[in-house]
Amino acid sequence: MIYKKKIKKGLPSSLRSFGTTSAIRGGFTLLEIVVALGIVAVALVAIMALFATVLRTTKVSEDEIIAYNLAREGIEVVENIRQTWLFKDDDNRRIYWEDYGWIPGKEYIVNYNSKNLEEGDSRLYLQGLLYNHNGGSPTPFQRTVTLTEGEEDMLVVNVVVTWVTTTGQTNTINLEKEFAFWQ
Repeated sequence: MIYKKKIKKGLPSSLRSFGTTSAIRGGFTLLEIVVALGIVAVALVAIMALFATVLRTTKVSEDEIIAYNLAREGIEVVENIRQTWLFKDDDNRRIYWEDYGWIPGKEYIVNYNSKNLEEGDSRLYLQGLLYNHNGGSPTPFQRTVTLTEGEEDMLVVNVVVTWVTTTGQTNTINLEKEFAFWQ
C-alpha cells in the first residue's frame, strides 16, 4: 500500500491569520483605523468650517437688519416732526421746510423721540433696547439725515446708516423718501 500524505495548501497554521482580512478575523487592521480616522477628521473640519460660515453670515444679516431699521426710523422721525409742526400751524398757511430752520444739504441727526432735527455726532449708542445719539453703549452704527429740495415742491429725506464690521469692512444703507409739501 502506498501512503499518500495529504498536503495542506497555503500557509502554516501559525501564519494563517497574519494576512487575512478583518472580516474573517473579527478585528480591524491599523491601516483601516487610520483611514477611518482620516475620514472622520476631514468631515469634522468641513462641519466646523460650515459652522463658522453660518455664524459670520448670521452676524452680517443681523447688522444689515439693524441698519435698515435705523434708516427707516430716521425717515419716520422726520415725518413725525413734519406732522407735529403741521398741527401747530393755526393760520392754515402753507409751511415750507425752511420754516423749521432746516438747511438743504446739511447733515442732521435724529433720535426716536426727536422734536426737531439736530446737529451733532452721528455715532449711535445702545441704551437698553433703544438706539440714540446721546449715550449708552457704543455701537458700530452711524446715522445721518439730509434734506434736499425735490421737483415741484417735494422734500427729499435721505437717511444714511453706515457701520464697520468686525473685519473692518464699511457698509452703508441709504434710504430716501419724497414728501409733498403740505398745507
